[in-house]
Amino acid sequence: MTKKGPETVLRVEGAITKHLAAALKKPKAIAALVALLEKGKHLDAAKRPQWLAFNHGDFLDTVVHLEAPAFFATGADDDMFWSQPPRAQLVFDDKGACQRVSTSGDTTDVKVSAKNLNAITAYDLGGFLLQDITWLDPAPATFDAARQLFETAGDAYQGDLPPYEPPGNGAAVAPGVPGSAVRGDAFLGSGLRAGVFAERPSRKKPKVVWQADRRSASGGSEHGCDPLLAGELIIAGGGGFNAKASAVRVNGKPAWQTTLTRNQSWPIGSAHHADGVVYQGTNQGLFALDAKTGKQKWLSRQSALQGTPLVIGELVFVGTGEGVLGLALATGRKQWKFAVKRNEYKQGVTGGLASAEGTLYFIAEGKLFAVELATGKKRWTTPSSARCTPSLDATSVFTWSDKGLTSVERATGKVRWTTKVDGSNTDKTIAVGDDRVLARVGGKLTAFAKASGKRLWSVGPKSAYDLGCASPIIAGDVALCVLVNEEPDETVLYAADLKTGAILWTHGPFEEEPLSWYSTPTVMADGAVVVQAYGLLALR
Repeated sequence: MTKKGPETVLRVEGAITKHLAAALKKPKAIAALVALLEKGKHLDAAKRPQWLAFNHGDFLDTVVHLEAPAFFATGADDDMFWSQPPRAQLVFDDKGACQRVSTSGDTTDVKVSAKNLNAITAYDLGGFLLQDITWLDPAPATFDAARQLFETAGDAYQGDLPPYEPPGNGAAVAPGVPGSAVRGDAFLGSGLRAGVFAERPSRKKPKVVWQADRRSASGGSEHGCDPLLAGELIIAGGGGFNAKASAVRVNGKPAWQTTLTRNQSWPIGSAHHADGVVYQGTNQGLFALDAKTGKQKWLSRQSALQGTPLVIGELVFVGTGEGVLGLALATGRKQWKFAVKRNEYKQGVTGGLASAEGTLYFIAEGKLFAVELATGKKRWTTPSSARCTPSLDATSVFTWSDKGLTSVERATGKVRWTTKVDGSNTDKTIAVGDDRVLARVGGKLTAFAKASGKRLWSVGPKSAYDLGCASPIIAGDVALCVLVNEEPDETVLYAADLKTGAILWTHGPFEEEPLSWYSTPTVMADGAVVVQAYGLLALR
């Protein structure tokens, strides 16, 4: 069950679920939920759900199911907490120490025992606090049990633990995924993520044919929202504090824009479009939007979401902190899962997904994975330090390793070649042509022989700055990439001859409407190049 409202999501089960809708309509939703839980204590324990409940003000934010005593809490960073000491008088921390905080802000170390758990009003996880703690069931018998609950609650509140999924919704691997072909319009041209477009742009310096209004929410983000061509629409987005998605028509006229999330939220990756639905990730989960109107169809709250989703068969696949998930197209419910371990930053999958012939390719745990869709089984892994989407051709996968640019055999995972490169960051996807691959290396657009990894040519500004996630693309016989000149601070779109590296033209810099240093361009059917400035820009 999902209730619309400021940052509101609820997933529950059990005997009292049917009463929750009425409770949430009351002005004090949290108070109503607490009362409902108190009433639920009279139910059989096996039938009674138990939750961790969090809120902002009077709005229910997240309810996470645990098989443990439930409690209510709010979250704050330590600066917020210490500026409001009356809100928490007895503070327990993750090292087992406890402090009493006076109304003046003075602190005193105190000794407590398990019988004092009901008196604890805040828990310090080290820079993040749960405060206003109220037990809805009897408190745990030991501090160790309480500590485990508080740490889990901290993960949940900060978005590192998704809300509870009731059992029976297909969260486990479902063999026999219906279909294995990527469907719809995929970022970087296809599920191969090769960044190749058949349409060739002008080899002479183009002119601006239109520019979307900067209010169109299509200016992109350093975390994603590069333009995606979807029929007569170009899907993009942007936002820093608030994540937004938008659609612009191929003539530059706005179609719609939608605010996805508010308050410390941003888009993750670019969109995928299939069957009239746009799938766009944010740091608060994956959204499904009606492509005609931008209206939300569903939101799947997933933690540490990374990269750009893919629709394969009847599921939409996305990388998360848990691993790769396959979600039902109609509801966003989990139907398929390949679990991975989180790294030190609590990330699981660290880039987007590529797919071909029934196999998914992605980066996690410092490795490139190849996983069969039909069985959910790992085929092979090989080391990779990439934080971007792997790129494929018919026989190879191209990625980054600690040693440099790497070509891997798709069938076996065997490394074919590795080329050492200096000054490379691994956020950028590699474009894969017929006989060469393109990468942004040291802030310059560089071509390598696909068969051997030999460097062929490199172009770019004199004072190249390797900033952002902008990736190169190949359009016919033209190579395109946004590059940054550090001195002076300039952003320029380069077009080079794919074979020789000769610069055909550049666009920029512009002081008033600078190109985005994080933008990966796309190419329309008429050869117009679409790239992000403050709004989308079309060149032909």
